[in-house]
Amino acid sequence: MATAGGAYRRQNERDFRSDVLSYRGDTPFSGALYRACGLEEPARQALRHGPIRITDAMSGPGKVWKDVIGPRYTEYMRAHTDARGILVTFNDSRAEAVDPMAGQGYATLVCDVREIGRRAASTGFHPQEIIVVRYGIKELPRDDQAMALHEIHGFLEEGGRVVLGEIYSEGERDKAGFQTVHGMKHFFAGRNISVEGALHIPTISEWKEYLTSAGFEVADEYTHYDTSPVTPVKSWSGQFQAPKGSNEEEEILAKLNWLVKQTATGNPDFARVSKAHEENGVMSFEFPIVVLAGVKRG
Repeated sequence: MATAGGAYRRQNERDFRSDVLSYRGDTPFSGALYRACGLEEPARQALRHGPIRITDAMSGPGKVWKDVIGPRYTEYMRAHTDARGILVTFNDSRAEAVDPMAGQGYATLVCDVREIGRRAASTGFHPQEIIVVRYGIKELPRDDQAMALHEIHGFLEEGGRVVLGEIYSEGERDKAGFQTVHGMKHFFAGRNISVEGALHIPTISEWKEYLTSAGFEVADEYTHYDTSPVTPVKSWSGQFQAPKGSNEEEEILAKLNWLVKQTATGNPDFARVSKAHEENGVMSFEFPIVVLAGVKRG
């Protein structure tokens, strides 16, 4: 197994993420992510064995809970005074990303997601009802993605649910294009592929295969297909090892801009799926995103 996926991330990524349109809490994608968690479902509210236990996995600064799930469920609890309480755990492989949350009343679990089930069991965490991951599993190497979902399965109680909000590819050709572009972005952000492995963006059939092989029953009623907001290459400013706004960063952005253009030119499937286009010399593109839910059975 490669070392912790995402170890390349810079500390200031949490600042960068506050400006990412696809991370906003008021989009259809975020709404679908919340609905798939099923917090408001009568069957879940009828369970009276304590607060709902939910983990925001691979969360970094906990943006999924704080921007998407928390505000919606807080509003629900205001309108339903008998609603179940909630206990949130933040998970990340970097202590500096989640430890501050402990001071705000949240539980924190510092470990790689590929060992989350075993680590939770050894440190006395109760099994969870819901584990949500957004844009996390796709950053792992192909061979580790099913492993991560298997570990998540082990951290859930019977009938518990994993909710994924992820990028997907339509086929092998557009997959190659997306992985080329995202892989180079990660390289400039400091990812050591020889140590951490290369990211993998599965197709829908692969995502579902990984879920079922990990022991989940795919709950198709929560599946939601969407498209990311248009992403100009220049919007990646602040994600690299080079200082934001520096000449070095400008050179990196120019190289990535060239790469997106060349990839779209040489890979028609990537060009079609990504809708890559140039405006005033800046390349922009989109990527397909999906919400998938799996239920732990047996």
